[in-house]
Amino acid sequence: MGVPATLLRKLYVTGSLRNTPTGFQFQLKNRLAPATLLRFGGLKVDGRYIATERVYLHVNDDVYPASHIDVHRPVLFQVNHILTVIVEGETLSPGSHHLTCDLYAQEVGWLHIPIEDELREFLPTSVDVSQMALS
Repeated sequence: MGVPATLLRKLYVTGSLRNTPTGFQFQLKNRLAPATLLRFGGLKVDGRYIATERVYLHVNDDVYPASHIDVHRPVLFQVNHILTVIVEGETLSPGSHHLTCDLYAQEVGWLHIPIEDELREFLPTSVDVSQMALS
């Protein structure tokens, strides 16, 4: 049995959807239980899939290419920590957007996180993955 969507919606940090100099990003805050992420299953934005190779996860001062996350390179997502999902190479238009972020957690299986938010202004303090060492 999976985690109900009503609980998964609470992971999304409302208002965190932002365009960056090189793409867009949003944040998830773990308000539920410690999780070991073993797979990034995909990101859908307004009904369209984003290539996994363009997605990075920033958590605990580390940046992970989403396509590299697996059982040998898990991502620990502790309670009250924030995970920033970064998409390179594409910005979003102003207005309302519907996203689904799929992650596989060792403890509970697939998490299909539904997200609805209005795009906010450019966030100058966003994470620039080109300037960081990847884990």
